[in-house]
Amino acid sequence: MGIGHAMKTLKDFSRYTKDVLSIEEYNAILLNANGLGFDNKMLVENSGFAIANTLRQKYKGRKICIVCGKGYLGAVGLSTARHLLNYADLTVILLDDGAEIKNQVTLFNYNTLTELIEINSVAEKNISDFPGMLSRNDIIVTAIIGNGLKGRLSKFMLAVVGMVNDAKKNTICIDTPTGIDPDKGTTNLDYIKSSSVLCLYKMKQGIANTMAIKNFASIIDSKIPLSAELLTGDGDVVIATEARSINANKYSNGAVLVVGGSEKYHGAPMLAGLAAENALAALRSGSGYATVIVPKSIETAVKKVSPDIIVNAVDFHDSDTVMKRIIETRHNSLVIGPGSGKEIQPKLLARILKYESEKGNACIIDGNAIEIIKENRKLLNQKTILTPHEGEFLKLSGRDLKGKEFYEKVDAVIEFAKSIKCNMVLKGNRTIISNGRLLKINTAANPSLAVMGAGDVLSGIIGSYAAVHNNAFESAVAGVRAHSKISNILFAEKGLHIIPDDIINAIPNELKKFDKIIR
Repeated sequence: MGIGHAMKTLKDFSRYTKDVLSIEEYNAILLNANGLGFDNKMLVENSGFAIANTLRQKYKGRKICIVCGKGYLGAVGLSTARHLLNYADLTVILLDDGAEIKNQVTLFNYNTLTELIEINSVAEKNISDFPGMLSRNDIIVTAIIGNGLKGRLSKFMLAVVGMVNDAKKNTICIDTPTGIDPDKGTTNLDYIKSSSVLCLYKMKQGIANTMAIKNFASIIDSKIPLSAELLTGDGDVVIATEARSINANKYSNGAVLVVGGSEKYHGAPMLAGLAAENALAALRSGSGYATVIVPKSIETAVKKVSPDIIVNAVDFHDSDTVMKRIIETRHNSLVIGPGSGKEIQPKLLARILKYESEKGNACIIDGNAIEIIKENRKLLNQKTILTPHEGEFLKLSGRDLKGKEFYEKVDAVIEFAKSIKCNMVLKGNRTIISNGRLLKINTAANPSLAVMGAGDVLSGIIGSYAAVHNNAFESAVAGVRAHSKISNILFAEKGLHIIPDDIINAIPNELKKFDKIIR
C-alpha cells in the first residue's frame, strides 16, 4: 500500500488521539503542523475564519467588540475581525500600542486590518476609555491571554479583566478565558467570566477541569490537520525533552543501563549505550551516565569501542551475579536484549524486569529479549517499551503482519499493546507506536535505516529520553522521531551508505536545538 493511500486512512485512527490537550501537547501539535507546511500565519488564518464563521451564523448584524492581546491569541482575534468585517458592526481593540507587537503573525494581522478598519488601542494611559468602548456593543469577544498565561496578571491586565466583567455583556472567550490556568483550570487574581468559550482544535485541560466553564465550551474546527497529531514531528521531541539545570551533574540527569551482547553480536549493546551517551551530549532529556553489562567473553572487545562507557562483564548463566551488578549500577532506564543471542534466559529476564518494575525504571526491551518476553508478560507495565520488527512481533504475538494492509498492522499493534499493558514500537518504513490507547506513526522518507545496528541505536536514544522523562510512550515517540530525522539528514549526505556510527555521531548536531537550560 502506497503512502498516499495510507494517509487517507488517518481519519480512521482519530479515535487513538486525545480529546483533551495540555498546553504542551497543543503547542507540540502546532509545531508538528508547522513541519507539515502549516505555518503559524496559515494556522491563525484558519482559526480566524472558523471563529468568524461561527459568530456570523449566530450574531450577524450585531455590534461585536473584539479585544485582542499582542501574542498568538491576539493574532487569532485580529484575523477573526478581518473575516467578520462584512457581517457585523465591529469594534476592534488592541491592548497596548500596535508598535509594541513582537509576534510577527500578530503584527501582520494588525497591519492588514488597519488598512480596513480603525483599531482602537487601550493602554494604561487611556484605560478609562475602555468601558465606554465596551458599552457600545452587544457582544464582547476576547482574545487576550489564554494558553500563554504565566504568573500573576499585571495590574493593567487585572483592570482589563474587571472592566470586561463589569460590562455585563454576552462575553465569548477564544480558547481559554484570560485569568484561567490553561492546564489546571485554577483562577488567577481574577478572570474573564465568559458566557461561552470557543476552543481551538480541541478542548484544553484547564477548561475540561472547570465544569462551570466546560459546560459553555464548544470546539472550533481550526483546520489543524489530524496528521499533525498522529504523525511524529519535532513537537514530540520537545515534549520528551526535559530541562537541564545549570547546576546539573552527570547523576542528576538520568542514567542508562544496557544489558546485552554476545560473542556473535558484541557491537549491539555498545551501539545502544553510545546512543544514550551521545544523545545526552546535546539533549537534556537523556542521561548523563551510561553503563553496559556484557558477557565476559566479549569484555575486551567492547572496552575498545569507547573509553567513555563503563563496561561490566559477567557470566550471564550466573543470574545472581548479573542481578548484583544491575542492582549496584546507577540507572533510571534499562535497555535489555540488543545483540544478546541466547545469553539472556527467561528466568533471568523475569528477575530483571521484576527488579526494574519495583524501582519504577523504564525498560526498553529489544533483540532476543523480545522473543522470550511472552513468558513474562505479567511483569510488563506502562513504563515498558517493546521495539520489535515484524518478524519479532510474529514470535511475540503470533500474528503475521507480512503483506498486511497498513491499517491491519496498526490495529494489531494497538490491540496487542492494550492486551499486554505496555508500549509497542513496531519498526518499519512506517513505524507504529502505541500504548494501547494512543497512536503515533513515523514515516521514513528513505530506506537508509535498513542496516544492521540501526535498531540498537534507536533503543539507546529511547532509553536516554526514558531515563529522565516520566512518560514512556512520549519517550518512545521522541526517540523514533529523532532517529528518523537524523537518518533523513544523513541520507542527503551519504545516501544509502549509512552505518550506525554515523547516526550516533550526528545526534548532537540535530538535537541540540531542543536543549533547555534552567538557570
